Amino acid sequence: MGLFSKILGSAGVTDDAVNSLKKAAKGLTDKLNEFVDEHPDAVRQVKEERAAAAARQPDAGPSVYDSVPDEPNQYNYPGTYRQYFEQIFSEDFPAYSVAKEEKDGGRATLYTFRKDGAPALIVELKTEKSEANRYRREAQKAGIPYLRFYYDHDGWWNTRSYVTQRISGILSGC
Repeated sequence: MGLFSKILGSAGVTDDAVNSLKKAAKGLTDKLNEFVDEHPDAVRQVKEERAAAAARQPDAGPSVYDSVPDEPNQYNYPGTYRQYFEQIFSEDFPAYSVAKEEKDGGRATLYTFRKDGAPALIVELKTEKSEANRYRREAQKAGIPYLRFYYDHDGWWNTRSYVTQRISGILSGC
């Protein structure tokens, strides 16, 4: 008797019930494998969509360090965090015009990336103390991709490679 059976047995579940569950699980697994075999294009599309969605999600990724990373970041930049991001935007994404808007009394800054006049991405720089999602919702409603970077979250250095990677991941689909 396996551990799963022992646990269920101690809860009053019979061996017959356990065997029925195993049989049902195997049947579902077989059906799933059959679907995957019969629909490879659909499976590939779902995998691609999940990968694209993951690239759009905020992710601490390689920008989380216990000490200052040996890479350009907003804290070793010889200017403000806004100037740091603006330099990355202009140097690494020259094909886009970028418009800046101060919001919420300076607690948030929105940057709209445009290509050929059309909005391609909205980047929000905001304090970690803000739970507001208004600008994200507005971007989603307008069908414009959105990213945020917290400028004051402990351990998040916003390294240049991290910032560039996240933005490139979105803009490569435009």
